[in-house]
Amino acid sequence: LDPAASCTQALVLVPTRELARQVQRDAEMLWQSNQFRTVAVYGGVGYGPQVEALTAGAHLVVATPGRALDHLLRGTLSFKDLTMVVFDEADRMLSMGFYPDMKEMQSYLPNRQIHTCMFSATFPASVMRTAREFIEHPELLTLSRDHVHVTDTEHICYVVPPMEKDRALVRIIEIENPSSAFIFCNTKANVHYISVVLQRFGYDADELSADRSQTDRENILQRVREGKLRFLVATDVASRGLDIPELSHVIQYEPPEDAEDYIHRAGRTGRAGATGIALSLVS
Repeated sequence: LDPAASCTQALVLVPTRELARQVQRDAEMLWQSNQFRTVAVYGGVGYGPQVEALTAGAHLVVATPGRALDHLLRGTLSFKDLTMVVFDEADRMLSMGFYPDMKEMQSYLPNRQIHTCMFSATFPASVMRTAREFIEHPELLTLSRDHVHVTDTEHICYVVPPMEKDRALVRIIEIENPSSAFIFCNTKANVHYISVVLQRFGYDADELSADRSQTDRENILQRVREGKLRFLVATDVASRGLDIPELSHVIQYEPPEDAEDYIHRAGRTGRAGATGIALSLVS
């Protein structure tokens, strides 16, 4: 990248607002000694600060697809000077939920070769096929050899009758006594229910889902990072890319519908060489 050129030269696409914020923070930390400028572009907040940063010539834009498209349509974001595009959590970015936006954004890319990378812990065959629509001759580089899970994470399943899951969860927490944990549910309703159950048992718990405002979501994750919130009950909005170094446990109150999502959820613990425990309640 050229710091003297006041234009967007690199684009990182991510599936969630939380991951956009995290990637931008990490980029700023890595670039704090030079003149590169970054901006996180995502929905749920006003356009003003984002437009100002884009107009000032942010070199790196970290964006969710919907808000990036909004800026492209408004003319406040241009891809004409792009040299690199990164798809983070590529399997989610190429899923049906994001695919239409990704294809529309592709039409804004300049008609020349752009260095494109895709990163993910899981690459199903369907994603590999779709990737060829965005990379002409993709090459797969795997760092996990014959396993996709974190080898320092212990995986445990508890067989629990469906009507006893909430009581079983409280009992498991009493036994395991985790210093901190993410508890995953498949629906926003169950996220709220489990959060209330834990609070009524006196546990320090809060909930994270698409129903929370962006300000609430950012404040909740900040409390988690600072060690001020012990239990976070969440949908898969918290399953991708979030780096919480001290997270000791991941509890899957409901197993995900896709096997790949299990890997991403469990991957919130046992990061950067640390050990972790992934628990699942199954019926």
